[in-house]
Amino acid sequence: MDTPPEGLARSWAADWLGSMERDHLIDGVRALAVLAVVVYHALFFEVRLDAGNLVVTRWQPGGPALVAGWFVMLLPMFFIASGFGHAAAAARTGPTAAGPTAADAVAAGAGAADTGGITIRRVARIAGPLVLFVGVLALVSTAAAWTAGAAPPLPYPGTAGLSWQELAAAASRDYADFLWFLTVYLVVVVLAPAMVRAYDRWGLRALVVLILGAGALDLAGAVVAPAWRDANWVVVWLACHQLGVALHRGWLRRGPAWRPWATLGTATAGVVVLVALGYPVSPIANYYPPSLALASLAVAHTATLALLGRAGVARHLSDRTARRLAVLNAHLLTIYLWQAACIIAAILLLAGIGRALPATAPWLVSRPGIMVASFGVIAAVVPWIARVERRIVAALTPPGGASRARGASAVAVLLAGTALVWRNGAVLHPGQPFSTAGVLLVALAAVTLATNRHSSGMRGS
Repeated sequence: MDTPPEGLARSWAADWLGSMERDHLIDGVRALAVLAVVVYHALFFEVRLDAGNLVVTRWQPGGPALVAGWFVMLLPMFFIASGFGHAAAAARTGPTAAGPTAADAVAAGAGAADTGGITIRRVARIAGPLVLFVGVLALVSTAAAWTAGAAPPLPYPGTAGLSWQELAAAASRDYADFLWFLTVYLVVVVLAPAMVRAYDRWGLRALVVLILGAGALDLAGAVVAPAWRDANWVVVWLACHQLGVALHRGWLRRGPAWRPWATLGTATAGVVVLVALGYPVSPIANYYPPSLALASLAVAHTATLALLGRAGVARHLSDRTARRLAVLNAHLLTIYLWQAACIIAAILLLAGIGRALPATAPWLVSRPGIMVASFGVIAAVVPWIARVERRIVAALTPPGGASRARGASAVAVLLAGTALVWRNGAVLHPGQPFSTAGVLLVALAAVTLATNRHSSGMRGS
C-alpha cells in the first residue's frame, strides 16, 4: 500500500532530523523566508466581485507599505541559511546521510570530500520538483497555445483580446517568473563547495569582493547599460550564501557582544543611505535584479541571526516542534513552486462561495481572506505533490558509481533549460522557440540524470 501524505511527511522529517545535527534557528528562518514570499504573493492582487463577476487588479503598495516591505522581505535569509547548511555539511568528515532537500543534503555513503558527487545529488533533489513543475506548466500552456480561436476574457490584467497562443505565452511567462529562484539556487548549489573553500582560505575577503562587485555592477548598470545589473542575479545571492558560510564559521556568533549590534546598525544605515542616494524605495525593485541595497539588507539579516543565536532562540525545541519544523523545511521547495496555483485556487474557491452568499463576498475575497485560504489550500495540496516529487527524485538521484561527467553535463543542461523557461515560459510551439527549447532542455536533463543513475562502474568517466 502506498504511503499516505502524512506518513510521507513524517519520513521526510525523520530524514531531515537525521541528516546532521540541526540548527533549529537556521531551519526556522529558512521556512520563514519562503512563507514570507507566499504572504506577499497572496497580497499581490486586489480581488472583488462586481455583479457576480470576478475582477482582479494588481496591488500597488506605497508610502508606509514600502518601508514596511524592507522588514518582511526575508528571502536573503534563505540563501544565508543555505550557506550555513553547506558549510555545516563541509565541516563533517566521513560518510553522511542524505537529507530531504537540496539546501544541505549530502548523498548517502559519499565522503565529505566527494564534492562532485555530492553536488550532482543535491541538484537531483532540486531537479525532481523542478521537472514536475515545468512538466505540468508545459502541458497546460501547450494545450492552450494550440487551441484555435480567440481566448475568453479572463479576470487577469493585460489579457483582454489575446489569442489562445498569445494568452498561453503571456500567462506561462508570468507564471514561470517564479523560476528565477530555482535558476539562482541551482547556481548557488553548484558553486557551494567552492564558496565554502573560498571562505576557509580567505575569510571575509571573499565576501567583501562579492559585495563590492555588486556595487560596481549597479554603477555600471546606471552609467553604461542596465544589462550590467543582471550579473547581480548571481553575485548578490552568492554574497548572501557567503554570509551564511561566515556565520557558521563563527563570524558574529563569537567575539565581543557589541560586534553583531554594530554590524546590524551599520548595515541598516547602509540601506537607508543607498536609498537616499537613488536606489529604489521599493524593496521589490531591489530584488529584481538584486542590488547592493539588498546585499546590505542581507548583512543586517545575518547580524540579526547572530544575535538571536547568542540569545539561545530556538536552541532547544521539543521533539514535536522540531519534527513539525522538519516537515515544513522538507516541503519548502514544493510550497514555493506551487504557491501561485494554490493562491489562484483559493481565490476561485472564495469567489464561488461569494457568489452563492453575496453578503460574505467582501470579507471572503479581501486580502486577509485570500491569504488565510491560500495557506489552507497549500496545507491540503502540498503533501500530495511532494509525494510525486519524492518518487521523481528517487529516479533521478544517481548512485555513487555513476558517471561524473554525464552528471555534470545534466546539471549544465538543467541550468540552461531552467533559465530559458524562467525568461520565456513553458509553451511548446513553433511560435515560441526559446520557451520550447527551455522545456526540452529540462526534459533532456531529467533523462540524462535518470539514465546516469544506472551507469554504475563509470566513476570519473
